[in-house]
Amino acid sequence: MVDFAETIEDCRLLDPGFDGSEYTWAKNGLFEREGFRFQNMWTRHEGFLDLVREVWAQTLDAHGLLGFQIKLAKVKQSLKWWNKEVFGNIHANIKIMDEEIAAAQAWFEEDLSPANRMLINKHIASYILFLKMEEDFWRQKAAMRWLVEEDKNTKIYQSWVRQKRIRLRIHKVQVDGRELTDDLEIKNSAVTFFKNLLALDAPALVEMDPNLIQPLPSSAHLEALSDLPDAEEVKRVVFDMSGDSTPGPDGFSAIFYQSCWSIIGSDVVAAVQQKKKERYFRLVKENQKSKPQR
Repeated sequence: MVDFAETIEDCRLLDPGFDGSEYTWAKNGLFEREGFRFQNMWTRHEGFLDLVREVWAQTLDAHGLLGFQIKLAKVKQSLKWWNKEVFGNIHANIKIMDEEIAAAQAWFEEDLSPANRMLINKHIASYILFLKMEEDFWRQKAAMRWLVEEDKNTKIYQSWVRQKRIRLRIHKVQVDGRELTDDLEIKNSAVTFFKNLLALDAPALVEMDPNLIQPLPSSAHLEALSDLPDAEEVKRVVFDMSGDSTPGPDGFSAIFYQSCWSIIGSDVVAAVQQKKKERYFRLVKENQKSKPQR
């Protein structure tokens, strides 16, 4: 199943949707629905980490990569319920909080008490948090929409091209202490620069120095290829990923792994190490089969 997911990711395939039953497959007693996408805004909710921690702490018979997959499926199932029953609709929440702020301000005007002032500040803090969540929502949605429409000549594509052209346009250059701003002068200076750079009066080629060829690495270095990545290396790779990147085939974005690392980090490392070990032994086995038999 992991190899299949990796193939989907490598080929950049997208889910076109489906007709029929909303449940498409079942594994280990867990039914999976299509279309799950982790929402980055969920991480701002005070109850998010507690939910993940509770689900992740459940005891399983499976370990390693299989156990990690099962736990992800359980978290996915719980997040779907939590999003509907606890988190709610972010746009509706903003509207409700806006109304509550207006009502709290009206109460404060009638009664200038510290309690009413504290209530206003509390509602404003919640309102700001909801606005940040909404900003996360639209930023993530824009990235997904771009993934779908990047190959189409749509308005979003044309707008992106125009913005990119503006960013990449050269407005001025420094040449011999002079600042050129005229488009024609900038063009001519670029032509002159590359003519000088790629001139034909290059020195003649000399005989190759064999000492420049580096020897093959020692066997000790080659054997190091089978070493498993340690926890710090795996963590560094995870945190080097952009939080706004498009979610993988499992629906989870990099933000999920980064924000929940203290909870799921050890399982991520164990899954990566198991996958590396399996691939190494598979390559060794294939290499042995390819050797000529004596």
